Amino acid sequence: STQPDSSYLEMLTFQHSSFERTADRMPSAVAVDDHGSTVTYGDLESRSNRVAHLLRNFGCGPNQRVCVLTNKNSHMYASVLGILKAGGCWVPLSKGFPHDRLQYLLSTLKPQVVIVEDSLQSTILALREEIDPLFNVILIGDDPTEERDWLVGETAIADQLSDRPAVEDLTLDDLAYIIFTSGSTGTPKGVMVRQRNTSQFLSLCQEFFQIQEGARFAHFSDLTFDPSVFDLFHCWQVGGTLVPFNRRSYRI
Repeated sequence: STQPDSSYLEMLTFQHSSFERTADRMPSAVAVDDHGSTVTYGDLESRSNRVAHLLRNFGCGPNQRVCVLTNKNSHMYASVLGILKAGGCWVPLSKGFPHDRLQYLLSTLKPQVVIVEDSLQSTILALREEIDPLFNVILIGDDPTEERDWLVGETAIADQLSDRPAVEDLTLDDLAYIIFTSGSTGTPKGVMVRQRNTSQFLSLCQEFFQIQEGARFAHFSDLTFDPSVFDLFHCWQVGGTLVPFNRRSYRI
C-alpha cells in the first residue's frame, strides 16, 4: 500500500491544537454565540485550561476516559477542550439516554471523571453508587450540595491556573475520543478514534471546504454524533463562531 508523504505526517497535530492556534491569533474573536451570550476564544481558552488542570489533579492523562453529560453550551465546549488539553479521551453521553443505557456505558468505559451539568447532580450520584470502579465528578454551572474529594464544581474550576498544562507523554496514536453506535441492532459498541485520525480529518476539511474566517457554524447534532467533530473543531480551525442548538425544533 502507498505510504503517506512524510512531510504531510509532520504537519499533523493534536485535535485541540487547531483551537489553540486560533485562540493565540485572535483571542478577542467570538468562539461561541449561545443565543446572544457570547464567549471569546481567549475566554474559552482560559476556562478549558482550568478544566484541564483540574482533570490532571484527578489523574487524567493519555487514554484516560472522561465522560461529558451536559447541554450544548460554552461550558460543554470548554470541557471537551479541557479533556484534550489534559491528554485525555473525551466520551460524549446524552441527557436523553435512559438510566440503563447510561449505567451500561459508564460500567463499560470505567471513566476517570464524569463532567456533568449541575441539574443532573442527583442522577450522576445515583449512577456512581451502582458502578464499580467509582469515578470522580465535576459539576458544571454550580458547586455540589455536599463536599467530597471526588465531587467538585465551579469553585474548584475557578481555583485552577489558566495557562496550558504540559502533557509531554501524549502522542498522535493516543485516543482523542470514543463514540458509541446507536445500539439499535444490539449492544452499543464504542468506536475508538485516535488523535492521528482527527488530525488527518481536520487537515482535509481545511483543504476541501475552504470556509472563510469568521463564518458561523450551527451545532445542531448531539455531541454523541460524529458530525459534531466537524462542527466544533473545523469551526475553531477557521476562526469561526459556533452556535449551539439544543431544541428539537425552531420557529423562524
